[in-house]
Amino acid sequence: ATAAVVSGKDDAMLADSLAALSFTFMAARDPALVQQARQHAERALALDTDDPLVLSNAGRALGICGDRERGLAYCRRSVELNPNSAPGRSNLATMCVRYRLPEEAMLHAEAALLLAPRGFLAYLLGANLALANFQLGRYEQALQGVERSLFLNPAFIYTLKDKAVVLE
Repeated sequence: ATAAVVSGKDDAMLADSLAALSFTFMAARDPALVQQARQHAERALALDTDDPLVLSNAGRALGICGDRERGLAYCRRSVELNPNSAPGRSNLATMCVRYRLPEEAMLHAEAALLLAPRGFLAYLLGANLALANFQLGRYEQALQGVERSLFLNPAFIYTLKDKAVVLE
């Protein structure tokens, strides 16, 4: 059972977390977690459609849960409302990589790194840049991005997977 939620931000953060949990290790999607994540994302959006953090987290959650168009739209709207949000740009970069929009992913990942070069999301942004470069066929740059991401967070399992893909 989840705790009582009192705001759109709480629902959006919970939706984002549940969606990420539902996708852990890529193979074992838990339908119950996906459903919960969607419910919290929808409730967050019903409570607050003008808060960039709500839009970003709920959008990412919806995107992870398979609602590509709405997820991207909410993440993009978040960045329109607050272009100086590193987490917002990071979420949008992640969504763009996920849906094979590498040029847009690079734009937002690089902007997020400029906004927060030592931020807690730097390893994830490095991974996003690596995957975007890989999608564009820039394999040397992809490997450099993977190495940067691993340097910043050697235990990030998805970057380890990315490195294996890039080295294939």
